[in-house]
Amino acid sequence: YGFIPWMLIAGLAVPIPFYIAHRLWPKVRFDYVFTPVVVAELGFLSVGIDSSWMTSLALAVFSQWYLRTRRPFRKYNFLLSAAPDGGTQIIVLVYSFAVGGASGTARPFPNWALNPKGNPDYC
Repeated sequence: YGFIPWMLIAGLAVPIPFYIAHRLWPKVRFDYVFTPVVVAELGFLSVGIDSSWMTSLALAVFSQWYLRTRRPFRKYNFLLSAAPDGGTQIIVLVYSFAVGGASGTARPFPNWALNPKGNPDYC
C-alpha cells in the first residue's frame, strides 16, 4: 500500500495534459475527457480479462460520444448507462445462487452447444 500516496499525486497530474490541450485546441473538446473513468478503465488492463474491458469501452464510447451528440438521447443518457449495469448485477446475483454455490451447494453448469464437455475451443 505504499504506492497509494504516489498515486494521489499521479491522479492530480493526469488531467493536466487534457486541460492544456483543451486550452490550445478548444474545438477538439478535450474538456469531455473524464480522466477518473479513463484511469479506472486502464486499471482493468492489468487483470488479463480483455473481453470485458473491450465491451465496456465500446459501450462507453457508444453511450458517451454517439448518443450524447444526438439531442433526444442526452436526456436519457444516464438511464441508458445504468440499464446494462443493473442488468449485469441481476444476472450475477441469479448466477451466484443458481449455479455458483452462494446458496451452499454449487451446481455444475449444464453441457450444451455453448458449454461443451472437454475443450471449449473444439480443437
